[in-house]
Amino acid sequence: MSDNQQPGKQYKTEWSFSFEKLGDQIGEFFRSVGSGEDVEVKTERFTDVVGDATSARVRLDLSAGESNIYMLQDSDKLIDAEITYIGEMRFAHDGTPEKVVSLSQVTSPGEWFRHALTWLSKRGEQNQLRWNVGLSPNIPIDLDIHGGVGECDFSLATLKPGKFTMNGGTGEIDVVLPASPELYSASINGGVGELDVKIPAGATVNLMVRAGTGEIDLDIGEGAAADITVHGGVGEVQVHLPADAAVRVEGKAGIGDISVPARLARLSGTDEFFGKSGVWQSVNYEAAERKITVRYNGGVGALVVR
Repeated sequence: MSDNQQPGKQYKTEWSFSFEKLGDQIGEFFRSVGSGEDVEVKTERFTDVVGDATSARVRLDLSAGESNIYMLQDSDKLIDAEITYIGEMRFAHDGTPEKVVSLSQVTSPGEWFRHALTWLSKRGEQNQLRWNVGLSPNIPIDLDIHGGVGECDFSLATLKPGKFTMNGGTGEIDVVLPASPELYSASINGGVGELDVKIPAGATVNLMVRAGTGEIDLDIGEGAAADITVHGGVGEVQVHLPADAAVRVEGKAGIGDISVPARLARLSGTDEFFGKSGVWQSVNYEAAERKITVRYNGGVGALVVR
C-alpha cells in the first residue's frame, strides 16, 4: 500500500476511452474519404522554359498514380509535365540565374486517401491518374522528389545533377541515377515497396540509402566510382557489381546475413548469429583509380553482394 492510500477507503480508476466515440470518428473519416467515385479527373500541362537560368532547384511532390520522370530532348523547356489528377494542383516557378520550381497537389488527408482509392479503382483505364514529368538535361538541377502512391519510373541518366534527393512513398520505384562523371551526391529514403536503383556506367556518386520496407536492388555499371552507404530497413538488400571492379564492403548485419563474392578477401569481422560484421576487399582496391565502397548497417534482412 502506498503512503497516499488510506485503509478502508475505496479507490476508483476513471477510464475515459469511449468505443462509441471512436466508432463515430472512424465513420466520419471514411465518409470524408468516400469511395473514389464521382470525382472529376482532369489532365493539365505545366511548363516553364530554361530562359536565362544557369541552374535550377526542382521539387516534385507526387500524389496517387503512376509517375514517370524523364529527360527532355531538343527542348528549350526546364520542365514539361502532363498530370492526370483529381483535386487541385499547385505550380510555382521563378528566379534567375537559379530558377526555383515546385509542383504539387493540394490535398487534405481525407482527399489524399480518396485520390489513392480513385487511382486503385481506375488502374488500366485510359484516364488513370499519372504524372509524366520531363526535365531539361541542359543545366544543373537540384532535384527533390517526394513519393506518393503508385509505381514510379525515374530515368535520369542525362540529368546534370546538383544534388538528388528522393523520399519514397508506397509502390515499386525504379531509379536510374545520373551518369555524370563529375562527383555528385544522392540521397534516397525508402518507403513501402521494392526499390531498384541503377548507377550507370562511368558515373561518380556518393549515395546514401535509408531503407524502408521492401527489397532494395542496387545495380552498378561498368567503370562507375561509387561511395554507397545503406541503412537497412525491413527487406533484403542486393548489390550487383561489375565483374572486375575494385570493391570494399564494410558491413554490420542486424537480423540477417552478409554474403559477398569469393573474390573479396575478408580483412576482419565476426560471424555472430545476430550482428554479423566484417570488412571485405578485392585485391585491386588499394591501387585502383575508380573504386566502389559499400557500407552497410543492417536492419531486418540480408545483404547480398554479387
